[in-house]
Amino acid sequence: MSTGAPAIQVEKKGDVVILRFRVDSITAGEYLSRAYEELRELARSGCGNLLFSLDNVEFLSSAGIAAFVWLNQQAKESGGRFKLSEVRPDVLEALRIGHIDRALDIYDTDEDALAAFAAEAS
Repeated sequence: MSTGAPAIQVEKKGDVVILRFRVDSITAGEYLSRAYEELRELARSGCGNLLFSLDNVEFLSSAGIAAFVWLNQQAKESGGRFKLSEVRPDVLEALRIGHIDRALDIYDTDEDALAAFAAEAS
C-alpha cells in the first residue's frame, strides 16, 4: 500500500455502509492505527449496518481481528449488523484459528452479504 492511498473507501448502499481497505505486512501497524480511529468514529455515529469487503486484505493482525469483534458488538448495540465478505483464504484461516469466524457473519461475496442484510430487514 502506498502512503498516499486512502485507508478506507466508504460506500453506502441502502442502509448498509460498505467499507473496503487494504492491509499488508509492511504498513499494517500504521494503517490499523489510523483505520481503527476512523472506524471508532463510524461506530459511534450509529451507522447501523456495516459490511467489510476484504478482497484486497492480505494480512490481518490480532489487533485487526479485535477491531472486528469490537465493531460487531458496536453494530449490535446500535441495532445494526456487521458482516465480512470477500475474505481471502489466508485471512479466513486467521479468523478460524481463533474461532472468531463463529462470532462473525462471513460471506463469499459482497452481493451475498447485501442479500443477507436485505433478508434480515424484511
